[in-house]
Amino acid sequence: MLVDISSLAWMLNGHLGQEPQLTGYIFHDVLLLFGYRLLHINSVYGSRPVSWLGDILQASLMVFISSFLVGLGGISPDFPPLSQLARSVAHTYPGANEENQEVYLWALFIGSAAIFSQQDDIWLLPRIQQTAFLLDLHDWENVSGILSKFPWVKVLHDKPAQAVWNRSVSLHI
Repeated sequence: MLVDISSLAWMLNGHLGQEPQLTGYIFHDVLLLFGYRLLHINSVYGSRPVSWLGDILQASLMVFISSFLVGLGGISPDFPPLSQLARSVAHTYPGANEENQEVYLWALFIGSAAIFSQQDDIWLLPRIQQTAFLLDLHDWENVSGILSKFPWVKVLHDKPAQAVWNRSVSLHI
């Protein structure tokens, strides 16, 4: 799923040298197919993957897919079970190696771009700041380089994520 969804993001970011050739209907079908495949692996309500890495990847891929579901007025619909799952997985971060830290950073930012609100800043900003420190990231360009390794659509995710980055940089801990 990670490879398939990353390929979709890669295509949407224009890495094929041309604009994506997706009609609205095909894009809709792709999102539904990926959503159903993710839910088939583990639902939001069901048992979770055994490993933290598998859990955060699956939850964050669900969040990524949900970021395309925009309601009237450009507002993302609230889906409490998914936002609670994303928060729960983010709060159980075990630390460890650099690969986990990069995945964790992406999970925090995809959550901030899609489902977290400014009310989450109280726990989100310190975690972003700490993870960026551990990865030796000092500016948005470095952070963006890490995020581009994962499913990330610049036109959709960069602006809200950069706003969260700016708030985290201004935070003094």
